[in-house]
Amino acid sequence: MFINDIWSYGVTTNTKKIVAEAQKDGYLLNFLQLDLDEDGLPNWKTINSFVELVRTSTQNNPPDGEMNTPREKLDRLMNAIFLKTFNLRNYEEDPLSAGEILLFTKLESIDRRDQFATRALYLAAPTILKLRGLKGGYNVRRIFSLAAYKAMEGGTAKSKEIKILIGDLFEEENLRNAVHRIWYVFKDARGNPERCAKGLRELADGIYLQANKAAQSQKAS
Repeated sequence: MFINDIWSYGVTTNTKKIVAEAQKDGYLLNFLQLDLDEDGLPNWKTINSFVELVRTSTQNNPPDGEMNTPREKLDRLMNAIFLKTFNLRNYEEDPLSAGEILLFTKLESIDRRDQFATRALYLAAPTILKLRGLKGGYNVRRIFSLAAYKAMEGGTAKSKEIKILIGDLFEEENLRNAVHRIWYVFKDARGNPERCAKGLRELADGIYLQANKAAQSQKAS
């Protein structure tokens, strides 16, 4: 698995450039209304707004490479979203964020399991990003990223591991069950990243709705 070898093998200069761009672009997402299509990806209005932000931002100095094709524009935005979604440390000893590790792996690894897991998480990232900042233990982005780590290792989490990770964050049993399922969506997708991403988006949407319900209940009480 590439994630274990990233320090010994290193990464190419172009990949470092892409990740550096994504880090810089992540700041611009604070000024972007992120509207998604039915497939969970940013719509073209959002993409064009992002491109304009990049071109006029003082962050873009000196200017980065031009985004000439629709694919280049979408990839640039998705890379920034991916890094911002998982801008957290999974383990204290990690010198990079989970997002950096996952993006490096997506861009560099030729391992089939690495490609599947990172591609699926990448496609689901715009939806998972909505969990950022949620109160009451609903910000479970770390669990999504750890599930991807597990999928890259080719294993599945045992119930004991799940309980240790989740602890007593959730009181709602239906939400607890949804979080448990994160670990198994990768396995159930049988190597299909689009199918896996769909399952991850559904889980993230469910958690987001549950968080909003909990917040509304608190206000009403």
